[in-house]
Amino acid sequence: MEKRILFLILFCLSSFLSCKKESKLSQPVGNSKITFTVFGLQPNKVVHIEPKLSKDKQRMASSQPIAYTRIIPAGDLEYEVILQAETEHSVLEKRASIGKASKKGEAKPMQQGFKYNIVLYETDQEGKATTFFAQAMGEIGKPLEIGAFRNKRYKWFAYSFNNNTDLPAFNASDPQIAVQATNSTTGNDFLYATGYIQTAPDLQAENNIAITFERKTANVRLSLNTRGIFSAIKGASLAIASDDAGLSDGAFSLLEDKFVNITPAPLINNHEWRSQVADTIPNDWVKYADFATVTPNRPIKLKVSLRDLVIISQQIDGSTPYQIFEIERLMPNTAFDLPEFVPETGKQYRLDIRLRESPILINQVQWARANLFYMATSKGNAYRFRYDNTYFRNQAGGIQHIKNSDYWHGGLKPGDPPFTNADPCQEVYPKGLWRLPGYMDYLLLIASADNPNERVNQPGNDGWFVKWSNTDVSGSHHYPTPDLLFTALGYRDSNQVIQGFNYEAGNTNIGLNVKYGDEGYYRTNDPTMYFTMKYRSSIIDPFLLIALNEFTDGRGASIRCVRK
Repeated sequence: MEKRILFLILFCLSSFLSCKKESKLSQPVGNSKITFTVFGLQPNKVVHIEPKLSKDKQRMASSQPIAYTRIIPAGDLEYEVILQAETEHSVLEKRASIGKASKKGEAKPMQQGFKYNIVLYETDQEGKATTFFAQAMGEIGKPLEIGAFRNKRYKWFAYSFNNNTDLPAFNASDPQIAVQATNSTTGNDFLYATGYIQTAPDLQAENNIAITFERKTANVRLSLNTRGIFSAIKGASLAIASDDAGLSDGAFSLLEDKFVNITPAPLINNHEWRSQVADTIPNDWVKYADFATVTPNRPIKLKVSLRDLVIISQQIDGSTPYQIFEIERLMPNTAFDLPEFVPETGKQYRLDIRLRESPILINQVQWARANLFYMATSKGNAYRFRYDNTYFRNQAGGIQHIKNSDYWHGGLKPGDPPFTNADPCQEVYPKGLWRLPGYMDYLLLIASADNPNERVNQPGNDGWFVKWSNTDVSGSHHYPTPDLLFTALGYRDSNQVIQGFNYEAGNTNIGLNVKYGDEGYYRTNDPTMYFTMKYRSSIIDPFLLIALNEFTDGRGASIRCVRK
């Protein structure tokens, strides 16, 4: 009985030690071991390319070299489409030997926990891989040990899809890795490295290999940007057509270091997006998806369709001011036919689809659809247009809620005093697209014959506005009205008191019971010149008065921007 107990104890101890050995060495083969660590990915270097601008481009300042850009009108919106080559990776052959590794400073760190495979081959006298020896899966941030024989030459191969998903076992009878063009949040940003090692004759010596991966695919980043319409992105579907000139799938020959069997990728329907995080970007105003593609060594011409884009805008509740509520807006489906380009291994291409508000053309001048206001709590998008260009009822404080955000005294912010060349319109995203209107811009608006103006009372006669009819109603419209509206909102005096506004629409009576109505004031690029609106000019003159007048009291007024 005692012998049986002793046998069981020895058996358990032997099993325990065996398990400990297998956890330390991924492949317990040979009398030595090779230890692999990953420094990261080859660093990017900036690529300068010559700009090729389409004729309909109004070029904005950019820190990136622009290759192609186009404006696509879509009703009261515009899509600015920008395709550019951003960066590429240096293409260098990776080699490693005992005691020699890539310098840590040369590699871009990879995310901890991402998975990679190591494949080990024996070699002939010329160093050519001959017989499969071992394989193991490693994890970034942890050393990987593979059993080997001392004083022997091996060729190693490393590959990764740059994510934390377990990789399938390598098939030595078919040494090719399938690489698919897909959204790389789930797949296939393919990384590769290879080299040789001669293990030390001394069993106590270390055999260390430091891996720096090289990207073997090209990356296409598709970015949706709604900063120009001051809204968050709730969701969108983006399709990339399957085409001989589209993205490509392929098989990577591990031993030959090249792609084979390159074929067109199937139709890609993407619904997964990442939010671009930055102090200067409100949450969900910019989202992106990355797509990896095998480089086919020929031009590609992407056909991209944006569908079911839903954005969330803020609107003021006109019935119970001042309450802001969120409204969902479905944007029009739009197709983008991009120019040809030849994707290169390791290079990143960026397709930015930027939505921005289109202007209303009245007598040669392009006007913004709503007034400018300032949201002090937003770092990158403080300058905005009001989506609904709303009116205010005499409830819950009414107009008082916007006196510090919508009345401008001539500086870059509503409360700033006037100073030379201050133009808050230029601060609206994208910067430099809009400007303050000048004297002649307003004269052309007043004199417009093709777009007649009309005086209109607000609901409940709580105020009034002037409407210029928009003759261009093509495309889809998402504003409450396609027309150009200027609302009479009075002005703010030097004591920060709103004057000339009393929630009054006015009337056209002559003589008795005359009501003049609220007054309207809009700034120009001249600090003392204002565009003014009055419902009537006198007791006996009930007609609308719109004119340019000079005031030197520094009053704060509304701003309506125009396109440059």
